[in-house]
Amino acid sequence: MVKRLMIVLLLISLTKSGEDKAIDDYCDAWKDFDSTGDWTDDWGSIDADDEAINSAEDSVTSSVSSSVSPSNIYDTYYSSECRRIRRPWNGISTEERNLYIDGLLELRLRGELKMELDEFVAVASVHDDHFGSVTHHDSDYLFWHGYLVWELESRIRNLGGKYKCFGMPYWDFTNEYERVNLGEDVPNIFQTGLGGFGDPNDAWKVNEYSWDVTTQEFWSPDHNFVCTASNDACPICSVKRDGTDTDFNHLQSANYYGTQIIDLSDFISFQQWMVSDVGLPHSIDNSYDPIWYLFHSFESYMQGMW
Repeated sequence: MVKRLMIVLLLISLTKSGEDKAIDDYCDAWKDFDSTGDWTDDWGSIDADDEAINSAEDSVTSSVSSSVSPSNIYDTYYSSECRRIRRPWNGISTEERNLYIDGLLELRLRGELKMELDEFVAVASVHDDHFGSVTHHDSDYLFWHGYLVWELESRIRNLGGKYKCFGMPYWDFTNEYERVNLGEDVPNIFQTGLGGFGDPNDAWKVNEYSWDVTTQEFWSPDHNFVCTASNDACPICSVKRDGTDTDFNHLQSANYYGTQIIDLSDFISFQQWMVSDVGLPHSIDNSYDPIWYLFHSFESYMQGMW
């Protein structure tokens, strides 16, 4: 799905008029959503004809065939000798955390502020389409979200150099339970280089408020949040995190999650529990937030333990 979307966006980018119309349609749909709550379009709805897509797929496949991993065309760097080692975000060094942050910023830089060129948007937008809501109610929830984490991990590895052995860290959110018991107000994850809550006087804008990263460096076209903060101009909108979110205080202890993993012996019960009880705090519950991928990396870890 992600591969196909990337090719569609590549084809659209070949014609300036098509690119402009696509962005105008997306932003118009966003305005309607703000007023009606009904999302009528998404970036994934922009289609090219199948013949053109198939031709582009053949071209992409042939151009990388000499270096690709047999399992993923985007994982072209040292896939056989450089395994994906995922470690806890809470337990790695600032330098190791910066590998993820810098990798994200490099992907965004190479995207040139264009939705059709931005590889981060190519992955994040898939969660924003119709199937993104459907998958929360069927049996592929864990596998599908895990695949999006894999895809972003692959795009960062594919930058090469210092990123070639990158493994997506996971956010062990059981630490938040310990924080609450100690009476600390600020979520631990917000003290690790990814910013915190947004500016209450500027539509909860995170960029240049709690995160030393500009909107131009890291932007979000997520329609679930307003695009009305200072210097926002759809689709180049700042990251938003609502400071009234108290969901961080409802995360449970490691013992609770471990017990559930052991006790829920059938997959249906396990996945239903994951969907209903292991949710993201709403302020970071969107695939354009860097923390989203750390959370779902931990869900993949929990699935692996189960």
